[in-house]
Amino acid sequence: MNHMVNLMREHVPQESRIHYVITSGGSAPNVVPNFAEVYYYSRHPEVEAAKDLFARVVAAAEGAAMGTGTTMEYERIHGLYNMLPNHYLGGLLDSSLRGVGGFSYTAEEASFAEQILGTLTQPGEIGSQEQVQEWSPRGGSGSTDVADVSWVVPTAQFRAATWVPGTPSHSWQAVAAGGIGTCQQV
Repeated sequence: MNHMVNLMREHVPQESRIHYVITSGGSAPNVVPNFAEVYYYSRHPEVEAAKDLFARVVAAAEGAAMGTGTTMEYERIHGLYNMLPNHYLGGLLDSSLRGVGGFSYTAEEASFAEQILGTLTQPGEIGSQEQVQEWSPRGGSGSTDVADVSWVVPTAQFRAATWVPGTPSHSWQAVAAGGIGTCQQV
């Protein structure tokens, strides 16, 4: 199943995301387990495309079960709507952030940032965290339950400089940045 879904990634819309973790894979490497379990996230910015993507992941599981002479069952745990942007609130948020300004490093933080910068494959520029970037009404590629809220309550979001510029999400560098400077004092 996982192999089929990984091959499917080339045949889905570019904005799609498919993530998984094997939560139960057996207890010995040379024994076919009597039970195996995998946990999937299938995501897309548009609800209907996300539903179609989920159906394709389920079809891959059904095909794998058919091909191996096993059975499968699934449980849908949750789903998320796409973010409904509120341009008016976004503009107000942008104006407020410009009044506050960006983030300046202490000497200790600047030294740490330089060390991390040397480990990045696409480093940003130290000092860019001091600038408030131009606001644009765009969605991200991640999923968030805030999107569900945005369909009920007017919602706006912003991102702040908490990592060394150029740090990729879900990296050890992002984790390391959580233990430096003012983050320790909060």
